Amino acid sequence: MKTTITIILSVLIFGFSSCKKEDIAGKDLTILCEVLKPYNYQENGVLKGITVDAVTRILQDLNLDNSIGITTNWDSIYTLLQTRENTMVLTTVMTPERKPLFKWVGPITLWNNSFVGLKSSNLILTGIEDAKNVTAVGVVKGYDTGATLTSLGFNNVVQYNTLNELVQRLFDKSVDLIFDDLGTLQFNAAGQSLDATKITSLMTWNSAPAYLVFSKDVSDNLIKNWQEKLDLLKDNGFIQGLYDTYLPGTHAPGRILMFTEENPPQTYRDAAGNLAGSSMDMLNYMLKGSNLGGPVEYTNWTNAYNQILFVPNSMAFSTVRSTAREDLFQWVGPICKKRYCFYVASYSDYQIATIDDARKMRSIGTVAGWSSEQELADLGFNNVVTWATPQEVFKKLMDGDIPCAVLNDISMRMLGDAAGHPPKDYRKGAILSEGQNYLAFSKDTDPAYITTMTNAYNQMVSSGKLAEIWKGWYPDIIW
Repeated sequence: MKTTITIILSVLIFGFSSCKKEDIAGKDLTILCEVLKPYNYQENGVLKGITVDAVTRILQDLNLDNSIGITTNWDSIYTLLQTRENTMVLTTVMTPERKPLFKWVGPITLWNNSFVGLKSSNLILTGIEDAKNVTAVGVVKGYDTGATLTSLGFNNVVQYNTLNELVQRLFDKSVDLIFDDLGTLQFNAAGQSLDATKITSLMTWNSAPAYLVFSKDVSDNLIKNWQEKLDLLKDNGFIQGLYDTYLPGTHAPGRILMFTEENPPQTYRDAAGNLAGSSMDMLNYMLKGSNLGGPVEYTNWTNAYNQILFVPNSMAFSTVRSTAREDLFQWVGPICKKRYCFYVASYSDYQIATIDDARKMRSIGTVAGWSSEQELADLGFNNVVTWATPQEVFKKLMDGDIPCAVLNDISMRMLGDAAGHPPKDYRKGAILSEGQNYLAFSKDTDPAYITTMTNAYNQMVSSGKLAEIWKGWYPDIIW
């Protein structure tokens, strides 16, 4: 089918046809998009891009000939989406505020503000502190990325006037990292005849999934129909093929968006920059033979947790299952057990034999968003300070910036080894809590996906594979 380009102005003037309840394919849909490379744009009069090509293929599969309208005015089509019936808009970010206003099919992409570097640099970020310690992190002047880094305490930010210049500076090694969306940077690099496959995301800071979004009046059967078609295109490799064409080196989102954090030894970057750890081994085993595999976003815990609070078909791991969280998510597991304990530096005179001893500390450090933060708050602690990663908390403890930290017992040896501190450099005090970690899925994850993952987990347990993985990582900890 040949995609027809229409002018949005005529739609603004003459309006739309009414939604027909029996139209479960979408033959009467008005389809709109803004110019947004490389997802929706025109080149030599031809409408193209990742989302345009995906929608065109779905229309072909449904034997439809709907045209796609394109404009540079996002506000106009967003207004139409809210006020007119039977409308669909391409490549629209889902937010908690927008989610109840429309119906959604996707995701078609996941935009991330990430720390992006050259693969040849061999940089490995184990936490945000590593990014603060490079010589230069580049941003585009006036973008909110610069303000984000400033708010996080970066003092190595270098600003450039254009995205073109910023990408050039990464390739000529004037900057070590760029803080921006990988796909956007890769597309820009290719446009400058630079090898886009040479750059990669080292750590994601925040995420924004984008979808095909439909006006609220569109039938649920139509949404189900379109979602099934998109999922099949993911399964057969068509969507990944579009990414290979427009954004070489970038993985298309899978049926489930998966997020994890730097939390060794459960999840972390190994010496080659690959995700590793006991939880990764278990997840990879569970995904074998299913159509649910896809890229795992390596990010901070706050971002991972925020995603599964509202994004359909999303999952974060490893997540402590607590009373406060029980009804927020769907759970598969457990995949780990751990104890949250109070730790002090061995050179200090601090003794924390009881939880009440910890109340006397001038401050207690823990990871933002971890269940330990909520547990301390529930116990009435008013001396808690947080950082984004366990590495940062451990460093603050060993540097003497905080007298005490709450971290989990299974991670301490690896945290210490990475920072050059053997076990004799820190002491364990009272136990705050004991718990188990799970795969936490958003409440509106497809029940069929939960069933698939639960069955895979049960098979991992019954076959002895879970015990094998656990013993390989934690030979001294009996589960």
